Amino acid sequence: MTPSPGTGRFNYLGPSAEPSLYRNGKVLTRRDRDGSDDHWVGVDLEEYRMPVCDARQLDAAQRPTLTRNGFCMARNPLAHPDFDFLSHDEVVRRYYPECADIVREASGASFAAAFDHNVRSAGGKSSRSRIRGG
Repeated sequence: MTPSPGTGRFNYLGPSAEPSLYRNGKVLTRRDRDGSDDHWVGVDLEEYRMPVCDARQLDAAQRPTLTRNGFCMARNPLAHPDFDFLSHDEVVRRYYPECADIVREASGASFAAAFDHNVRSAGGKSSRSRIRGG
């Protein structure tokens, strides 16, 4: 089954931005004291409209694979769904190992490690909650 696509709007760097694989100090995001994006430097975004569909509805042969697409989809319910994602220690100690296990299993790698997460919480932002221990 091929789902009918909708249209999504995506922002990509425009031609005036100076991208680099290495830090060049010319394209960056500054963060505020709460860790949220505050402003960008050297970023010239251009909007592109592209077709988007629900990949969960694709036939098995059409689904993205690591080999063909560099990513895949997997259903992996949390072993411990009671995670407190606003607790830095709990995320690192309990959630990171689950993420590494999922990647190791999907890729066949002998070793995988999770690191450097961002917490996005509309409720936490509106209540000005801080990440404990982070």
